[in-house]
Amino acid sequence: MKEVINKIVRVMIYSDFLMIGAEGFFTPMFPIFVTKNIQGATLETVGFSITLYWIIKSLVQLPIAKYVDKHPGEKDDFFFMFVGSVLFALTPLLLLGASQVWHIYVIQALLGVWAACLFPTYAAIFTRHIDKHREGFEWSLHSLAVGVAYGSAAGIGGWLAQHFGFMPIILLYSLIMVSGALVLLIVRAEICADGKEHNPKAREPDRNGRRVT
Repeated sequence: MKEVINKIVRVMIYSDFLMIGAEGFFTPMFPIFVTKNIQGATLETVGFSITLYWIIKSLVQLPIAKYVDKHPGEKDDFFFMFVGSVLFALTPLLLLGASQVWHIYVIQALLGVWAACLFPTYAAIFTRHIDKHREGFEWSLHSLAVGVAYGSAAGIGGWLAQHFGFMPIILLYSLIMVSGALVLLIVRAEICADGKEHNPKAREPDRNGRRVT
């Protein structure tokens, strides 16, 4: 039977299903966590910390994207994607020891750097290996998977926070995100095989793909 979606695309969708789904456990609760658990924190603190994350992510990802574009093959892309994923997954554990406003800013800044490593390289690899003539479907399947995962996790995370506090959801958040990062190792050999396309149906290399969120 004809393979509907190639292995690399399937595994990358599974990875994001776990990683972005895990964010749903805690991200909606982040403002409540900050204002309740961080000394002197206000909603302004939350706003500034999110601004810091997006500014750092946006600025840092440009030189990283240029670097991987200049190097043939996908070993460098995979390295930045995998390392960025693991560090992004582990950094939220720092929240367990956070008590001051500046701790939140440092954590958000670190997350911005790791996201800058992860997002452009993920999008480039996914787009290069997407099945020809199925681009819209497979990006939509990605969006469907992460949307269902995030939405479901948000409900569960709210229930956990209400009944057990924030520590369990932060631990669960990082644990599931690490699992999502490790899933990428399944296709490491295929992605890093000297930049060759292993899927005959895949598109020609396209460095301009954007990640759907």
